[in-house]
Amino acid sequence: MAEHGEILLDDRLDGRGEAAWRIPPERFVEHPEHGAVCLLEARTGDAALWEAWAGDESWRNYRVEVEVLPTGEENGFLGLDFHARDDGSACCNLHFGALPEGGKRRFEGCARFGETNTSWKLGPLSQRTARTPAGEWLKLRLDAGETVANLFVEGGVEPTFTIYDLPFPSGGVRFWSYYAAAYLRNLRVTSLARDVAPVLEDVWAPAVGPGVVREWQVSRMFPQGFGADDPLGAIGSAEPRWRGVSGDRRGVVNVVGIDPS
Repeated sequence: MAEHGEILLDDRLDGRGEAAWRIPPERFVEHPEHGAVCLLEARTGDAALWEAWAGDESWRNYRVEVEVLPTGEENGFLGLDFHARDDGSACCNLHFGALPEGGKRRFEGCARFGETNTSWKLGPLSQRTARTPAGEWLKLRLDAGETVANLFVEGGVEPTFTIYDLPFPSGGVRFWSYYAAAYLRNLRVTSLARDVAPVLEDVWAPAVGPGVVREWQVSRMFPQGFGADDPLGAIGSAEPRWRGVSGDRRGVVNVVGIDPS
């Protein structure tokens, strides 16, 4: 297991801390049972869903610990971005449904390129589910490395989710919401002395190996609806200016990562 190092951020999220936030949490409330906590409000839309941003691209190999209590008012998604970068990109938005199904949650990972483009389909579901009854605080621990990350839930000895093929090796952390709200408390980020090792089997393993095409030719982005009537004719007359790009170890080329516009 990776060893602890320097404390990068430590905030009880009760409104009384003075942590070094780039974008500080916006709202704190007095919960009738849990006292002063941070409220992550429900947000809608496709862009700039995040808030409470800390750290920068000097953060590499770190552990994030936080407690989350979904309000249960809406059944959207909540998330923790890690390896978040100045251009709005983030490494695998770790998100989960606000309401557990049968007392269990499955987590998802994906990547955001720029402020609006997100590769949802390339992010797998967690290898395991975690038992997290509704109405109870959810304790999360994420060990984020340069190429993989492990998510531990409720103090588990083994992770619920090992995320492979991270598109960015470093960056800060931030929270985000999409049609869901939650209370947050006890956030701590600590550096790790060495890179994070994968634990659970890679769900993409069957797609890795001999015969995978990893070198591709990609055109520039065309406007929506381009070539709808005659795709081949449109490409033939548009001078697409093909360029060579390399896929990752799975052979995947993330187009929005190449051209975020």
